[in-house]
Amino acid sequence: MHILPLHCKLDEVEKHVKPAEKVVHVGIGDSTVELLWSLKQHRELTLIDKDEVKLSYIAGFVKKYFPNIELYSKVSPRKPRATLNGSIKILTRLRSSLNLPPLPRGYVTGKVTVLLMDILKPVDCSLLPCESYNFAFAFGFTEILHEREDMLPVFIDNLRKLLKKGGKAVLSDIIPKGIVRDIIENSRIFRREGKYTYILHRIY
Repeated sequence: MHILPLHCKLDEVEKHVKPAEKVVHVGIGDSTVELLWSLKQHRELTLIDKDEVKLSYIAGFVKKYFPNIELYSKVSPRKPRATLNGSIKILTRLRSSLNLPPLPRGYVTGKVTVLLMDILKPVDCSLLPCESYNFAFAFGFTEILHEREDMLPVFIDNLRKLLKKGGKAVLSDIIPKGIVRDIIENSRIFRREGKYTYILHRIY
């Protein structure tokens, strides 16, 4: 698992998130805590990353602990390194430390799609349906763009393509790397929320 179980500032993020039909997690890696947070709220999840090994662990986590969820994975699931109980405890402690209320008991997600792709390359809408997501989450976004800052326009364009009209991209990173956050801060494309979080709202 990541050294950090969840790379976002959750109390800032949740001000802008409500239960949704369809969401995509960009650069999720193998964060089972991020996955659990979403499984409790959203009907259909798409998980994308360019790291095949990390994706294989998170696909294996879904397969082992959530056999009733429909899993469509472009990578072969591996035996997960994280446990369900351990991940729940981490998420529970994190929420408590931020004075956030407990999430609902149980899980609402019916389908999880796991795709190997680089969000800094143009999105293939035949592989990842464009204009269909209520939310796009990019937690730890500066890691995605670190030393690839020149690809920020592609990153932004891809987020917009994925979102349906009225959808939101939520970027958050509690340990920002490099100059990416400063570039986004000055871009006027994103609205800053709190200290670590930025919102892109697709209006049209």
